[in-house]
Amino acid sequence: TMICFYDLFVLAAVLVTRSWTLSVPAYVALHVGGAVLFLVLGGFLSMVVLSTGRNDEEARHSRLRLADLATTADQAAEAFSLGEETGSFATRLRSLAEALRYSDPMSHPSLAAEEERLANLLETLRLSGADSSDGSGPQEGERLLSEAERLLKERNARLLRLK
Repeated sequence: TMICFYDLFVLAAVLVTRSWTLSVPAYVALHVGGAVLFLVLGGFLSMVVLSTGRNDEEARHSRLRLADLATTADQAAEAFSLGEETGSFATRLRSLAEALRYSDPMSHPSLAAEEERLANLLETLRLSGADSSDGSGPQEGERLLSEAERLLKERNARLLRLK
């Protein structure tokens, strides 16, 4: 598209030079100035398009990461929902999964450690629910779930402040 615009510029410049009879140095200066203008604008537009594409890719990655975390929380809820005494615990896990689904999909590099810690907590919860034969699942799970809920709230609050 920039080439087409430059071609239109050259045609307009030729018409102007024919009707106003510009000198050769003015004619050359007009074309050089136009070429520089189009190169600068083209470079700027290319940077904008590339940075927008990178932001879209980062947002897509963040959405997929949150969806993965929500799925892990759902799997942990399923693992803990087998016993009656863990019914409210499984409900809290499902609520956490829902909160993850509706969290802001954007992320920030300064939140990487918190998001990784949240992922580790959810994976530990999932594994402890699947292996709750020793009876320690709900007690340890309660601590892990409270920590995961706190981390998600902090992440969302910090992300809001970073915008």
